[in-house]
Amino acid sequence: MLKRKLTIPLLFMLLALTLTIIPWHSGYIYSGSDLRFHINRIAELVHGLNKGFPLVNFLTFNGVGYDVNSFYPLPLLYLFSPIFLIKNPVNAFYLFLSILLFLTQFSTYLAGRGLKMSKKNAVLLAMLYAFSEYMMFVYLFAFELGEALAFIAFPLVLIAVISYVAPSYVSNRVTRYRDELFVLSLTWVTYSHVLSMILCLLIIIPVLLFFVVKDQDWKLLKRYVILGFCYTLTTSFFWINLFQAYLHQGIVGPDKFLNVLTVQQLLTNSLENKLTTGNIDPSNSVGIGIVLLVVALFLIANYNSLDKVQKAFVIFAGVFFILSTGLFCWSFIDSHFKSIETIQFTFRFLIIVVLMLSFAVCLYHKVNWKTILLVGTCIAVFNISSIQNFVNMGQGQETLSTLPKLHHEPRYADFKVNGDTFKYLYQGFYGANGGPADYLTYSQKKEFNSIATHQVLVNGRKVKAKYEAQTNKIKYQFQLSKKGTVDLPVLKTAHRYQITDNGRVAGYMESKRGTLSVKGRQMGKHVIRIQVMPSILFKLSIVLTLMGLGMILVKFRKDRLNTAV
Repeated sequence: MLKRKLTIPLLFMLLALTLTIIPWHSGYIYSGSDLRFHINRIAELVHGLNKGFPLVNFLTFNGVGYDVNSFYPLPLLYLFSPIFLIKNPVNAFYLFLSILLFLTQFSTYLAGRGLKMSKKNAVLLAMLYAFSEYMMFVYLFAFELGEALAFIAFPLVLIAVISYVAPSYVSNRVTRYRDELFVLSLTWVTYSHVLSMILCLLIIIPVLLFFVVKDQDWKLLKRYVILGFCYTLTTSFFWINLFQAYLHQGIVGPDKFLNVLTVQQLLTNSLENKLTTGNIDPSNSVGIGIVLLVVALFLIANYNSLDKVQKAFVIFAGVFFILSTGLFCWSFIDSHFKSIETIQFTFRFLIIVVLMLSFAVCLYHKVNWKTILLVGTCIAVFNISSIQNFVNMGQGQETLSTLPKLHHEPRYADFKVNGDTFKYLYQGFYGANGGPADYLTYSQKKEFNSIATHQVLVNGRKVKAKYEAQTNKIKYQFQLSKKGTVDLPVLKTAHRYQITDNGRVAGYMESKRGTLSVKGRQMGKHVIRIQVMPSILFKLSIVLTLMGLGMILVKFRKDRLNTAV
């Protein structure tokens, strides 16, 4: 009995390892467009696992107190960061990718079973979704860790929504625990990636409200309000700290642009089955893959024989295919509403295309193990080919072999590291491109290089200084030849700070650089210690989040007791 239960999880882990083993075997990690950014996030946790929650980053991101954790949620990374305690970081990295792929397959499989699919169909569903070309693009080309984490929960969010609008399609267990599933899966997405969460909510809210109005079911509307309240509580740790960081800080945010994928590019990339390294224009790499193109044609050919839910999936896939490309009126919208450029890349919508096509075909067509073997072989062959192309291109990347410095930094997303040089991903100078300047004020961005190179200024002039950093703490030592105001290269954020100079508490203000500044320092040697302190709102966010999780636990226990009765 145990062997049967372990068969499918072992299959999923084997499939994940089959694909990651190709770059793993090379002994290198090849730079995705966001690789360095997310490794810095992970490294901050790994090097301070027993030091408390890092309110800001003093061990990574140039060590200047970057407040990235208020914008990119950290809690889920705590589940995976211990993997990077493995001695060889290359092994840790590819094991991490394998685990993420395994979890994506397993959650998708469970979602399929929740939609009353047979085990065979649910296995095929997991393979189509987790090993789509777009998913490989996210993992390797970009190493978009936030999105990769969010995509684990997307299938569960989908079946939770279906349990409300078409309950006959889901199993009794899903119906019984649908409230808990809905809130927890959305919470997972929120703590993974902000844009993915926004995408989910922009789809879910109109769909749920449409069926409320259509069926005139106002009791269900009341239920949605309660669920929304519970979801807000469970994600308070993110929302409160995000708004505290953004409000009154003048945060500029990431670069604004809109990269619109053409239909020709999408189809060509999918048919050519190529995966490139992160230094190539993503429009020349991203696609959904040959297998899902065939699936799309199959569903279109059999559209009239689909049931209403399957048709809805196909329609959603079509709508988001259009939204992913220049078929949609992006130029018109961008010319009138510049805020749309927050999404940066329209191909982000392709994940919905992949999700809907995978679910639609696996709900419609009953498969046997021979079909799974055939489709699985095709998926494996195409992915092995594209990943091998990725590795071949990666071999030509620059080897990052020295500590990055201001005038000697690796080219953006065009380098590789091995086990010995992995540390250079998060040590040394990390330039403004690729994330370190995304969540700064205008003043901080303007003076980025002087801050990132730890220039201590006294009355506007640079003085020689040494520094030591720990989680949430940093110490500067320097000598003053005359008294004045000391401008420290520590970013001023919405957090509270405690500053001491030679053991005495010192007041602080914000400098012209957007950093912490201490006035009235006398001549002589100074040892200034800075510690970031959790604010009242930070503590409140933890309490509210625990309250929300407590509500879910109580609801779960109540549902279990009702089932037992």
